[in-house]
Amino acid sequence: MMEETYLINQVKESVCYISTNFNDELEKCHSMKKEANDIVVDYVLPDYNSGKGGYRRPHVPKKQPAFGSNDEQIMELSDERFSVPELLFTPQDIGLAQAGIAETIMQSLEGVPERYRSLLLANIVVVGGNANIPGFLERLEIELRPLAPAESVVRIAKPDNPVTYTWLGGVVLAGDKAEMKRRQVTRAEYMEYGSVWCAKKMAGEVSGVPGTGPTGAVEKENRSHKKKRAED
Repeated sequence: MMEETYLINQVKESVCYISTNFNDELEKCHSMKKEANDIVVDYVLPDYNSGKGGYRRPHVPKKQPAFGSNDEQIMELSDERFSVPELLFTPQDIGLAQAGIAETIMQSLEGVPERYRSLLLANIVVVGGNANIPGFLERLEIELRPLAPAESVVRIAKPDNPVTYTWLGGVVLAGDKAEMKRRQVTRAEYMEYGSVWCAKKMAGEVSGVPGTGPTGAVEKENRSHKKKRAED
């Protein structure tokens, strides 16, 4: 079943949530009987023979008659509900030597001028399907607040549909032909100025005239790119 990524994704979207108190809820799952634990739920796997889809239901102890057909295949889920998405914030729990989401945000901010960092912290927009997991925004704010400067406001928003939000932004940009022309990079410009020029054009930091910045000053960037091309 682990190879059925679509099915696993359905299970995740149906039952998973992100805990704001991971250790307490983990202890609750280990110490309480499943019958008395409101975290425990069942997921009835889809029946492809009958065309019946999978669904979540309240936990039914195995010693009791199951709802519906006796042929149902059931996944009993307890701490898995919050342990799996916990890895978004603590990937080191499974031996991944990488930062969680909150740390990654702060690392990203180090790449922008310091005067913009507080502004960006106050305008965080989360996108992608995982943003829909219950508790995601609350946990991200809890994790991010201690890492941010004390004087900064941490404000996190989620669009109505975080799955398509980035794509819709691209649609809007692609539909503005004048703006796209202003930001496009020709092959000649790329060969002359390199990938840094692309980033600056998309960010609106340079004019449409190759070799000049917003103030008309000559850009002397990405010299290593030109040197490498000359050597080739």
